Amino acid sequence: MAAHGLIYATTFHHGSTTFMAAEGWDTSGLSINTSVYHTEDGVGEPHACNVSGTTQTGRTPTWTDPQRVAFWLAPQTGTPDHAGFCFEQGASTQVYLRFQTDGTVKVTRGDEVFGTLLATSPALLNRSVGNWVAIRLVADNAGTLEIAINGVSVYTYTDDLQATGSPGWTRIRLRTATENASHVIDNLLVFDSSESWLPGPQVAQVRQPTSVVSGTLTGSASTGSSRWQNVDDQGAGGTDYNEAAAAGDGDRYGAGSLSGVGEVLAVVVQAEAERAGSITALELGVNSNGTADYAAPVALPSSGVGVVTAVWEEDPAAAAAWTPARASAADLLARFAA
Repeated sequence: MAAHGLIYATTFHHGSTTFMAAEGWDTSGLSINTSVYHTEDGVGEPHACNVSGTTQTGRTPTWTDPQRVAFWLAPQTGTPDHAGFCFEQGASTQVYLRFQTDGTVKVTRGDEVFGTLLATSPALLNRSVGNWVAIRLVADNAGTLEIAINGVSVYTYTDDLQATGSPGWTRIRLRTATENASHVIDNLLVFDSSESWLPGPQVAQVRQPTSVVSGTLTGSASTGSSRWQNVDDQGAGGTDYNEAAAAGDGDRYGAGSLSGVGEVLAVVVQAEAERAGSITALELGVNSNGTADYAAPVALPSSGVGVVTAVWEEDPAAAAAWTPARASAADLLARFAA
């Protein structure tokens, strides 16, 4: 089992719910909100998952043995005044969490219509600003809920947290059936039950590589732009990109500094790419202290943009957990394959 049990990661920089559907989401009522910016690394990133509509919408993919979830929660302004999350076993809700404008969290066993309100927490977070939220939920008759805000555990609650005939939860619904909730999340991470650790994630944009190398990709941007700037969180459909002439062509990019991070659980690399001629797949990799490691190639869709994600929970150069310094110094690799 993986060191920190990371089983799913996405950043919603795809630019369309088409990609979310391809990852197994029920995307009814969802959109990609390009007006919300988060600045955890000092740079605005304008893509996030927005929940809207008037029905039960926004179901994530189904996972095996999930227990912890972490995400960036956008500031709450105007109406509605809360953000609701249903932790489901199949299509039934085990626990409903309602993050309110005053910073408190309501805990309900079952759904928001027929469930039982168990507790209301003290004020845990400032909803007028963005926050990293991490939740550990053991959904059984002797259940445990733990919430961490910006990497600090701030609330623990124990009770009967099993509303259905089976313990556990397998997915999250971001939109309730009756409450007109509309909220924005980004950088969703899901972990299994191998540890109880609650992370405070940080996202670093692509930067200039630590050592300038001669990549084999051709930049399409305006004169004077570097190849790494062409893929600096442009989002699908951007006018700047890098292209390959043949399978085997690739490039190298810097990962940016992870300032203030005490522990690194994984390096997650996500990229968008399209097929062209004999090029049908993309390989992502990391280069740590001169050691390059590539994930298996992922086939790109026959048409349109494909999203490829790869996760490294260990530093390939050390065969051990990442240190913040080594993760900050690592370079990201991308190579096309036939």
